[in-house]
Amino acid sequence: MSSCDGYILSVGAGQNQVPLILKIKEMGFKVVSCDADAQAPGKMISDLFINISTYDATPIIDAIVAENIKLIAVLTRSTGKPVVSCAMIAKYFKLPGLDIDNSEVFTHKQKLLHALRLHDIAAPRIFDIHNPIDYPVFVKPANTVKSHAAMSLCNSSIDLEQAYSNAASVSLDGSVNIEEYLFGQDIVSIDFVYNSQIFHLCTIGEISNGPPSFDGIGWYTVSQNLNEVAQSQFSCMKNALTIQHGFFQTAMKFNPIDKQCKIYEVHAEIGGDKVNDIFIPMMSNGYDVFENNIQLALGKSPESIKKTVPMLLLFKQKLEQYKIKLPDSGYQECAEVDGCLILSFTYQWQLNAFLSNTTGKSFSFNTGA
Repeated sequence: MSSCDGYILSVGAGQNQVPLILKIKEMGFKVVSCDADAQAPGKMISDLFINISTYDATPIIDAIVAENIKLIAVLTRSTGKPVVSCAMIAKYFKLPGLDIDNSEVFTHKQKLLHALRLHDIAAPRIFDIHNPIDYPVFVKPANTVKSHAAMSLCNSSIDLEQAYSNAASVSLDGSVNIEEYLFGQDIVSIDFVYNSQIFHLCTIGEISNGPPSFDGIGWYTVSQNLNEVAQSQFSCMKNALTIQHGFFQTAMKFNPIDKQCKIYEVHAEIGGDKVNDIFIPMMSNGYDVFENNIQLALGKSPESIKKTVPMLLLFKQKLEQYKIKLPDSGYQECAEVDGCLILSFTYQWQLNAFLSNTTGKSFSFNTGA
């Protein structure tokens, strides 16, 4: 793709943003990046760098105007406030982007659950610490820049007091979610929305170490019927919230007993956790999440994934930390990529059986439907 007259803005220039910046340049575009860190890793590979925080759109907009930069797209990998900044910058420069209202909903877990329940989209109930609470509950910061931070399962008021304090200490505005504890399987629907049309990429399952912290251990492909359940739930949310544009990773809990699927979290950035840079490309024979996000930011239609293979990604460090022992057989191939074990299978049922046979300190997995 040939270079064009104009810059793509990367909201953020930290290490997490480097793959995005490199992909923009590989596609032939110039990059302007911004970050509060004057020595951010992405600075040296950007064509222009603005030493401004990603948390406030107004100074970024002012700097772009002052530099007389022709902006043709804006996007980010960072969670939280940078997503809102992206939305505001896109609106100001009349570029494709997520609308500001939804950006604020998706980056605040408390606002998200209230919005979902207001529109009758299945989501966990949320409790007020000053009112009666139906235990068990799941406590987490409502407004944070770090995933899996200060999360805890609470079975009593004694548990809740400490968990609430821990969550409030890492929440940017002190707000904390006390949510109905959901039983079942964690699945994530990964979707583009372009001109109000959904381009569903895939649904993946998340493996954690279980209660009380639910630390993420890895990702795996899911069965076709679970994929359809996740697609349907995302479609309901997209229609209810009138989403017209964006890239979304929508976390849900599927209960295999009552067949309910409740949305509890939405990420509206490209994100990390090895999903978009390692897992999806490997399970789909090379699908490029970054390139398609750049295309979307330029106002062009993204592609869909044509075919996936049953696959499992596990973080090696977490396996060692939680003393999880894997079966010696049951998979087709095993590779190690960037600190992750990648196991491929011929059939989905073989992957499910492999996970069911995995032993260790604690391993939260449910094959679901």
